[in-house]
Amino acid sequence: MRAGSGKSRLVLSWAVLLAGCAAPAPVELDLTGAVPTTDTSELARVLQAVVTDGGRFDPAALKRMEGTLDACLRKLAVTGPRATPELFPTYGSRWAYWYNARAAWSMKLALLAGCPR
Repeated sequence: MRAGSGKSRLVLSWAVLLAGCAAPAPVELDLTGAVPTTDTSELARVLQAVVTDGGRFDPAALKRMEGTLDACLRKLAVTGPRATPELFPTYGSRWAYWYNARAAWSMKLALLAGCPR
């Protein structure tokens, strides 16, 4: 065994482990033409398509609706209680925005993670 090979393996092992723990790359959206709005009809269409009548999630439908989901995310990115507070005058309207944003981003992250497989 060569001198220092154990140390090299340890360093290599740590490098591999740390690389696996790296934060994912940020999601970048093209916001060209995105206009602030509280219209959630695109998100409603996505949810109607991906949730079956029995309440189950249909991953193939999510893949088909990716363009609509991205359009929804673009609007959410330029709208919100901080960006456009005048559109969210009540606690309920702000809460609904954050809830819808969480639902939309959860679906986008599922797609980025390879769902459906």
